[in-house]
Amino acid sequence: RKINSSDIEFINTLIEKYGKRGRTYISKQLCRIWDWRTYYRHEIVLMETFVERERFRGSCYKAANWKHIGHTKGRGRNDRYNRNSVPLKDIYIYPLIKDFRERLLVCTD
Repeated sequence: RKINSSDIEFINTLIEKYGKRGRTYISKQLCRIWDWRTYYRHEIVLMETFVERERFRGSCYKAANWKHIGHTKGRGRNDRYNRNSVPLKDIYIYPLIKDFRERLLVCTD
């Protein structure tokens, strides 16, 4: 099953309503709810999120053992002229399997 906008809205509602518990539920159930492996021919090895630095501290993510891996440069995806047009965001990841690095490095042609 392909993920659509109503699925994303459901995920966002879980996160807003349940915080850490919602993220934990999503991380455990994501592969089961959507048959990701069959549809995309690979498994989900980690989750990624962006947190606005000026508005939030990312406390819920830190408490849920998400790893802070850096921050954005403030450029949007449509920024062709190197103007800082969007807020800076911290990047957090949550590995779903232990050997996620090795799985991401595997090249499939």
